Amino acid sequence: MVTIEFLAAEGRVVGSAGCNNYAADVVFDGASLTVEPPVATRRTCPDVEGINEQEQVYLAALEAAQSYTLADIVLTIQYDGDNVLVFTSGPRSPEPIPPVTDDTAASAPAELANITWQLVELNGTTPLTDTQITLIFADGMQLGGSDGCNSYSGGYTIDGNTITVSQLITTLIGCMEPEGIMDQAQTYLNTLQAAQSYTLADGTLTIQSADAVLVFLAGPPPTDTGSTPTDGDTVSSVPSELVDTTWELERMGGESLIAGTEITLEFVEAGELGGSGGCNSYFGSYAGTDSDLSISGVGSTEMACMEPQGVMEQEQQYYQALSSAQSYSIEEDQYNIYGKRLEITYDGGVLVFQATS
Repeated sequence: MVTIEFLAAEGRVVGSAGCNNYAADVVFDGASLTVEPPVATRRTCPDVEGINEQEQVYLAALEAAQSYTLADIVLTIQYDGDNVLVFTSGPRSPEPIPPVTDDTAASAPAELANITWQLVELNGTTPLTDTQITLIFADGMQLGGSDGCNSYSGGYTIDGNTITVSQLITTLIGCMEPEGIMDQAQTYLNTLQAAQSYTLADGTLTIQSADAVLVFLAGPPPTDTGSTPTDGDTVSSVPSELVDTTWELERMGGESLIAGTEITLEFVEAGELGGSGGCNSYFGSYAGTDSDLSISGVGSTEMACMEPQGVMEQEQQYYQALSSAQSYSIEEDQYNIYGKRLEITYDGGVLVFQATS
């Protein structure tokens, strides 16, 4: 099902493109309509042949919107000349829930609210290693937390042991690792939004939908006492010439980039990195000792770029290469105005960057 919903107060449009959720900024001027490039999650839905291709066509059409008409329950959006998208009105998303008052506060048990609930079981299985899914019931009958990759929020109501969760809104970061994290996040959000009842006993919160169960424990997420590097491990031996420089990718695995694309990388002293993957902004963490380099937690925003052809595949190849970094070297480059070239060796090749600042 392809849906669209206008959030007038926020100047945004959100909905489902059939497989993925999307969002975009929107501007109205009379009957004219301008939609900024939509951002969307990156699920693949192999069970429905052609659905992901249909999504791309729909999002491109929405971005090309020019005007709209509304008659009874039919919304028509005109794009690219005489082409149209036609929608019919369906059930509205729940209205924002008013703040808690003395009359409504009793419906939100004190033992449920303002606690960080840590997911320990998702439909009978434990969450993926190194992922933390949380749920917090806050004041104002609002809830939020982390799905393991993105932050989310929404409203809720409680009547006895019955719980109803309104449409959830999430940030649009794409996490690359561990494998399966995005599918896990989507399963969690779908189950939470379909919640029907809950039970609370001995610090364990169980939320049930028609066909799924979420089990949480009260308290903060457990502290990871594993091999996470300390600040000294991550930055003490990384040369200052690596940080505070914008590095632009020149070659990946011996191949030049697609014409019209630009991939950048920046390291900061706190052990964090980021840049542009050619379409999306990305982020991650790094640790280095001498010439060794490891990069983890690479995630990105979730825009879908249609051109130039191959830009999305190139971006994914870059993220995978970056995530498998093994070592680095910085060389003098007489042909570069800033005099430096960075080479990162990864599992399968070398990333070659030129300093641009």
